[in-house]
Amino acid sequence: MSGGQLRFLCVGAGRDGTLTVAAHINEILRSVGAGGECVHEMHSRDLYELQCDLVERLERTETQKRIYETIADFPCIAAAGTGYAGVLPAFAELYPSLKLIHLKRRDKQAFIASQVRNSQLYPETYINYTTDIGVMRRIAAFHTGEATPEEWRALSLPDKFAWFYEYTHRVVVDAYPLFSAVLKIETEDLSSADTLRRLARFVAGDAAEAPRPRRLNGHTLIDIYDFPAEQRAFAQWMFGRVQSHDIAENNTVLVDHILNSTIAWLGYLQTGVAGKFHEHYTRAPEQVRHEAQAVLARLDFYRGEIARFISEMDTPLVHRCRVAGDVGVRRPCRCR
Repeated sequence: MSGGQLRFLCVGAGRDGTLTVAAHINEILRSVGAGGECVHEMHSRDLYELQCDLVERLERTETQKRIYETIADFPCIAAAGTGYAGVLPAFAELYPSLKLIHLKRRDKQAFIASQVRNSQLYPETYINYTTDIGVMRRIAAFHTGEATPEEWRALSLPDKFAWFYEYTHRVVVDAYPLFSAVLKIETEDLSSADTLRRLARFVAGDAAEAPRPRRLNGHTLIDIYDFPAEQRAFAQWMFGRVQSHDIAENNTVLVDHILNSTIAWLGYLQTGVAGKFHEHYTRAPEQVRHEAQAVLARLDFYRGEIARFISEMDTPLVHRCRVAGDVGVRRPCRCR
């Protein structure tokens, strides 16, 4: 048994919609007034590292104990991400009532292509695949005894991800009997009404309303390869989660996204996390302070602009048109 709160665990292989599933689960929980939340990639990095230690660092004799301690420390009621597949028996042992959601991308070649591209954006998180140094190791065939390190290194990057796809989904299916309930979802069906209804029932019962379809954390809304190489990781982080159909319905959605992301990014700059994306984003404390002050100044400016816009709404024929580059320009109205 565990002192953690985990009730639902969504496991995928990456680039398959775990972020979307986490958002769906949170929407379902809110709709029924349930407490708690689904956290994306909770402890994923730690569990990847510890699983690698089991093979790579035999001198660390307490690794298995640390895996159990990490899994026992899930304060959220749901988690979605990667890094969990190889230790599912421990999850089942520590959380006897845990329900499993198995997320799988049906198109294996699309999975491989997306992983290759993502690994080029964030090579530091793909140790054993695109790099030998970085911040996160990932499970490879030499960890499972299916290849030697030399054989693994000789594989092409697409072949490595092909192995990872098969490994992840094989061990997840093998673990099905350990869980109280299992729901299998394919990425390509994540926006279908039937899939969303099944997910809602699985999480909150028959009375739960299905969540709205959401855009996947994809690479195509904005082509991040239009950005300079040193900016691409940030561009994907900033824009990859944007829900374009929501923005079209409500402009405040984009405002919320940009402001929330900006505040988070300032924190990443302050703590040095941003510099791990690329050295281009390494900042001294005074530089971070200057950027934060600049953001605050822009917020103050646009707050004043919006206040004036509201106060002039009743002025006939003349108002402030705010197309790109026209902020603050007073002219006869031609956009009504």
